[in-house]
Amino acid sequence: GEATGPSPVDRRKTGSKHHLISDGGGIPFHVITTAANVNDVTQALALVDGVPPVAGRVGHPRKRPDALLGDKGHD
Repeated sequence: GEATGPSPVDRRKTGSKHHLISDGGGIPFHVITTAANVNDVTQALALVDGVPPVAGRVGHPRKRPDALLGDKGHD
């Protein structure tokens, strides 16, 4: 209604959007802030590249998680 103000994701309005990638428990690994009119899918690879190495065997850190789940904006 009138009390909520303008939508920050409306293409003609100013605002920002926070893109983040987290683990299954909700702990964020990487966050990117962009303009409100930037599509989510354009930031997907940058988010995955920002994930720090996953702990594993000594001398052989894993670079990527085993699985990645996204919402409908990333299909």
